[in-house]
This record gives sequence, C-alpha cells and structure tokens, in this order.
Amino acid sequence: MASENLFLYRKARLFRYAGYAVTALILAALVCTWRPTGLLSLTVVYCCAAPWLIDWVKSRRGGWNIGYQGVENFATLAITGLAAAPPLTTLLVVTAVATGNVAQGGLRFLRVCIPLMLLGWLVGAWVFVSVGKTAPGIVFASTTLADGLSALALLVFVCCISSLGYRQTMRMYHTREELREKSEELQRLNERIARYLAPQVTRRLFSRGEPLLALKRKWVTVCFVDIAHFTRMTTELAPEELAMVLNDYLKEMSRLAARVGGMVDKFIGDAVMIIFGDPVSEGRHQEAERAIQLVLDLPGCLAELSRFWADQGLDQTLSVRVGLASGYCSVGDFGNEDRLDYTVVGKAVNLASRLQAQAGVNEALVDRASFGLLARKELFRSTGALEVRGIQHPVEAYCMKLEHRGCPVVDLDLGSDKVRASLQ
Repeated sequence: MASENLFLYRKARLFRYAGYAVTALILAALVCTWRPTGLLSLTVVYCCAAPWLIDWVKSRRGGWNIGYQGVENFATLAITGLAAAPPLTTLLVVTAVATGNVAQGGLRFLRVCIPLMLLGWLVGAWVFVSVGKTAPGIVFASTTLADGLSALALLVFVCCISSLGYRQTMRMYHTREELREKSEELQRLNERIARYLAPQVTRRLFSRGEPLLALKRKWVTVCFVDIAHFTRMTTELAPEELAMVLNDYLKEMSRLAARVGGMVDKFIGDAVMIIFGDPVSEGRHQEAERAIQLVLDLPGCLAELSRFWADQGLDQTLSVRVGLASGYCSVGDFGNEDRLDYTVVGKAVNLASRLQAQAGVNEALVDRASFGLLARKELFRSTGALEVRGIQHPVEAYCMKLEHRGCPVVDLDLGSDKVRASLQ
C-alpha cells in the first residue's frame, strides 16, 4: 500500500505545485482590498512554500499517508479561511483538494479529510475575524480580478481532470483490447498444446497442485494396441491414403479410450499405449474391467472404420494385436527441466508391450495379474507359460480372440479432411 501511495503522490505532484501557485496568485490579487496585509502575505507565503515543505516531509518520512494528507487538507483550508478567500476561490481550493484526496486514496481518504477540511476553514475564518476585527458579513468580499482568475483556474482544472480521465479511459480500453487479444492467443496456444497431450495430462499441467518432476507409485493397467501387418500396408497404400487411415484409426482409438475411462499415454507409430488407473483410479478391479471393455469394443470400431473407408472409395480393413498387463509402476514427469514427458514406467509397461508383440492377429494376451482382477474370465483361455523376449522367467498369460460382439455407438466424424481432399 505504501508503494501505491508513493506512486500516486508522484503522479499528483505536478498538480500540487500548479494548484498552490495558482492559489498564491489569486490571493495576491486581493492584496489591494481591505484585508489585513499581514494575514494575506502569510497565506501567499504558505502557498508558495507548501509543496516544497510536503516534498521535504515525504523524503524524510519515506512516504505520504493519510495522516499527512489530513494535515495538509486542514492547513490549506485554514489558510483559505485565514485569507477570507472569496466564494469562487474557496470553491476552487476545495475542488482541487477533494480531487487530490480521491486521486491518491479514493473515497477512504475523502471521508477522513472532509471533516478536517471543514474544521480548518472554520478555524482560519475565526482567526481572520478575530485578528482583523472584521464583521462576519463582509468576510467574503472579492475583486473582479480575483474572481476572474478563480473562474479561469477552475475551468482549466476541470478541463485537465477531464483530459486525464479521457486518456486513462482510452488507455484502459486499449489495455483491455490487448489483454483480450493475448487471452485469445493463449487460448489458441493452449488448444494446440492440448492436442499433443491426453486430456488428463492437460488438466494436470494447468493445475497448481503438483510440482514438476513429481513421481508416484501407483497400481495401473497398461494396454498396448498395434496394427497387424502395418509394414505391408505402408507398401500397398499411397502416402496420402496411409496418413488418412492412420489418423482416422488413432482418432477413434483416442475416443474409445476416453469413453471407457482410459488415458492415451502416447502414440508409437501405429501402436497406442493406453493407461487405466491414472490420474484417478476407482480401484484395481474397475480399471482392469475398463481395459477389457476397450478390447471388447475394438472389433466393432474397426468394422465401422472399414465401412467408412469403403464409402470413401478405399478398400481397407484393419487387424490388431493387443497386450495387457497390471502392476505397480512409477507415474509422473520424466525428463529434465527443459523437456518433460508425463508417462508410466515399470514392469507392467514392459510386459504389456511384450505380450502385444507376441499376440496373434486379432488376439489379446493378458497377464496373470490382470486376469485375476476380471469378472468375465470365461472370455479367456490359458496359454500356459510363455517365453517372452526380455523377461527372464516364463510368463503365465491368457488369450482372448477379438470377435465382433456388437459395435458400440461411435461418432465417426473423422478429421482427415485435407487428406481426403487431396485424394479426391
């Protein structure tokens, strides 16, 4: 608050000097009237010395607060009353002082200083009447020069305040427009960044709860889905057709994962890594069931994709291999302060990847931990102990054939418009 008052004081400094100088000039114009010369000279000297005195107090005390403002208001109005300033001159002084209070401290300053201003004027007027032996009825007598200078000063003051108000309003308007443009630019940037991240990661990234590089040990279910014979597809399809097929497939995989409650961790070429149980988990059994539901929904979505491509004049069907494993993993930000990747690392990730590579076409291999969490065990058959590359001991796995058991509701508003336009 002290720094704000100091800033406002500096902004009002020029007006303070100009106001006191004009007041001194107007009071000097009354020197030829019946007013006591000594009192009038004292008021003129005060108006000339006041701004310098205020600057000196500010430099010694390190700031300007409501207490100093109140003392200045009292002294200024007391001098006005002591000089028996004419009504127009008094109005000018009161307007300038009140405006200064509002400008430097808002209505709070004004509420505190108005009683002090009134008290100061009454004290000054009483001293003038007592010392000058003047009847109260002629205290406000004026001259044409003093009234003319007061009216001109009041007009200039009002014009200056109006000009400042206009400039501040225009500055605020332009600042608001700049902020709006910056906000829209940031929104567009956020939307672009969000397309490279899972929605769950995006929400975490823009939250303030967790620090960067925070790692947690969590039980998760990891699912890898890979297109079978993708290498052959790259030789059979034109680059534009391959891009359309891959983009449509990845888009539908993302929607399917979101619908069943999974998080797409990353795309690895034609493979998709999906995590269940992070960042929010509803329990091991529930997350494993969600992963299996994704596997069960896969054939229907692939069939819909094939029909959609057929309508586009492209005869293409997809087959996939699926690997699924559960276990404790490290979840969080991996990398350094220059580049981070929110992902999952652990035995379950490696095992799911190996099972996917070893699965047959349109087949899902599930590890023992995941199988034990499932309620629909009748869908699987045991494969016995499998020798899995990269894992020293045999792995007990369970196999499920991917069959079309009825397609779920899918929205095939696929977004490869530019690619399709190039094909047409």
